[in-house]
Amino acid sequence: MTRSTLHSLAAATAMALSLTALPAQAEGNGVIDEHASEWAATIDFEANATAREAVMGEADFFRAFMVEYNETWSPGATSRFDIDVPARFYQQTERLFAFDVFPPAEGFQGWDAYAEELTAIVARSSEFNVDMREDTFRYARNGDVAWMSASIDVDGKTTDGTPYAMQARQTVVLEKIGDRWLVAHEHISAPFIPGDASASEQTSLETEEAADRIEIIERTRAAVDVWSVGTGRFDIAAAAGFYATIPNLFAFDVVAVDDEANGVRGWGEYERALQDVMDAYQSFTVSPVEVANVGIDGETAWTATLVQMDGVMADGTPITGKQRVTHVWRLLDEEWKIVQEHVSAPFAAAE
Repeated sequence: MTRSTLHSLAAATAMALSLTALPAQAEGNGVIDEHASEWAATIDFEANATAREAVMGEADFFRAFMVEYNETWSPGATSRFDIDVPARFYQQTERLFAFDVFPPAEGFQGWDAYAEELTAIVARSSEFNVDMREDTFRYARNGDVAWMSASIDVDGKTTDGTPYAMQARQTVVLEKIGDRWLVAHEHISAPFIPGDASASEQTSLETEEAADRIEIIERTRAAVDVWSVGTGRFDIAAAAGFYATIPNLFAFDVVAVDDEANGVRGWGEYERALQDVMDAYQSFTVSPVEVANVGIDGETAWTATLVQMDGVMADGTPITGKQRVTHVWRLLDEEWKIVQEHVSAPFAAAE
């Protein structure tokens, strides 16, 4: 489905539900012009999501959400970025947690900290665009939690006019709060492609959730520890126990599989990819530094973990550094299993 088709469907839905598009907004850094108003208001996701899903269908709804969510970060060259436009897609509380492609590796806890950083990042550009590769879009839902992933193209110009472009990956976890779907966690990263020189430049919870939270933290730490094989051979069977062996298991690894950045689907494909990646090391250890965030909604949970990785490649090259890991978990047959994984390393801090 093309973007124009999505926009037409969204517009028709808005008319059918008699919804009002967001007006142009004004604030200290200027008035959002007609171009910005168009991309900001194509779908009014602040309206009744339940009714909208019923009209559009679940798959089209979430796909349209992801398209519009990305376009709110894309004022292009004709408009000034306004954080209030994408803000409507997020939980604007301390429950929000995010890993961005830029430092710090520890990520951002809470909307205020994240919004401040994102505003500063976009301010370094005179033009900034984010486009989702719609053929890479994937989503799954369990009750009032949904998780989505896609590859995105980011391009623009710095304030001195220097053009840039990169491919990135995103994982987004949504919670339905009342009649609105809002981002509870997002993870943005750029893949490391071996041989690509540019790559190196590149809650609080309710009391009744306390036991689940402890269990998920322990499960997350164990899932990380299974990768620490030292100089031994990686045991894929040991790792398999943490993953849901289902067709819609999906993963972005820090290393692009087969030099592709679009991730892998299904346990069979991921099992092969994991073994190939681990066989490239003489030694490999990884340990959780901190489970920085845990979100729980019924039988679905998501975790954001900072890990320390140390290893030696087959050619003797040492590898060390911090990585970020997002997991989406489902309670399947009374055991928490990973249904989505996103592993990344942040860009190096500017000197």
